[in-house]
Amino acid sequence: MKITAGTLPLLTLTLALATAASAQSSSSLEVTVNTGAALSSAATRGISAPAPTSSKQEKQATSKTSTPAPNRGALASRAGRPQEPQAAPMTVTVRPGKVVFDSVAIRTARAATSKMLSTATRGQTLAILSEMDDLYGVLMVNNTIGWVDKSAVQLLDYNTEVTLEAPKEQPRSAASGLAERGGLDEKQRQVLREAFSYMGAPYVWAGNSRSGLDCSAFVKNVFSTVGVSLPRHSGDQITQGRKITDTGELVAGDRLYFAMKGGGTITHTGIYIGEGFFIHASSNHKCVDVDPLFKTYVNKLVAIRRD
Repeated sequence: MKITAGTLPLLTLTLALATAASAQSSSSLEVTVNTGAALSSAATRGISAPAPTSSKQEKQATSKTSTPAPNRGALASRAGRPQEPQAAPMTVTVRPGKVVFDSVAIRTARAATSKMLSTATRGQTLAILSEMDDLYGVLMVNNTIGWVDKSAVQLLDYNTEVTLEAPKEQPRSAASGLAERGGLDEKQRQVLREAFSYMGAPYVWAGNSRSGLDCSAFVKNVFSTVGVSLPRHSGDQITQGRKITDTGELVAGDRLYFAMKGGGTITHTGIYIGEGFFIHASSNHKCVDVDPLFKTYVNKLVAIRRD
């Protein structure tokens, strides 16, 4: 019996989110790409973008013959925090449970109105970590806990001990050193430091916290730390700040807006960090990461804003 520990729900979620679309406001092309030698050379020298962080965790599972009930109330002191998935211990005893509904939502908190993490489908085996009232706490692949209705899950008659790989410390990338270089004012440094503190945070469409967020939430949250209040959606964020119309004028801390599907509809955003690179919550990397601007992304750049 293979316990998925939330792997399939998260994969299902990723596929579902890939087909979702949010309403974005239109914007005409307003950026002139400066191809001068100085910027072109800066865009290609010296700094390599870090490799994307994998969202998969290695798992080991061994079976026991005892049949105790799930770990009732073990996480009760943390289970009630709204809107945030709970961090699971590194070694846990779980109870396998089969999904008996065609589909059932796994949510971030116990409230029925809380945000949905993913959807589990009939026959899927979940790792039940705890129970609370009419809900089971499900161990997810990223070491967090989601909540599912008890009625949708049939417990199996044994427990399994699961040892999860401890999170590895995010190595300091060469790009993150840009926050400490000379020539930046304190506001720019603060923006870059905050942005790099999100490195490796999972990309989650419509997410809004370090446990998972999308591109516009990332930009909004970073700039809130320097007193800049931005709208939630990228298409609305360009109403704030000073327009910059030439990429040759880019400075660290400028906000970048892209029409990834062509036309003028903004569908992505990030923050310029200097030396031809920008940081963003990337659906391609599935996390917050750094990419070169002047390779492919610049062709989709439609707006720049400075606060």
